[in-house]
Amino acid sequence: MLGFEQLKELYADDSNFGNIYKECENGAFKDFYKHASFLFKSHRLCVPKSSMTKLFVKESHEGVNGKFCNSKDIRYVE
Repeated sequence: MLGFEQLKELYADDSNFGNIYKECENGAFKDFYKHASFLFKSHRLCVPKSSMTKLFVKESHEGVNGKFCNSKDIRYVE
C-alpha cells in the first residue's frame, strides 16, 4: 500500500486528475486547488487511482468502527 505522501506523486499521471493538477500550478482552477501539493475540490481531497482509493472509499462509507459516514463526504471518479 502506498504511503499518504506518495499520493502527491501520482497526480501528474492520473487519468482523472492529471490535467487538473497541472492547471492548478499557478492557482485555483474552477473548484480545484492545490494545498501542500495535494489536490482538493472544494474542501474534499482528490485521490488519484492507487491502492489507497478503495480503502478510502470503504472507510468513508463504513468508518473505522463499522459506522456509516455521510456518503456525500467522499467523491471519486472511475
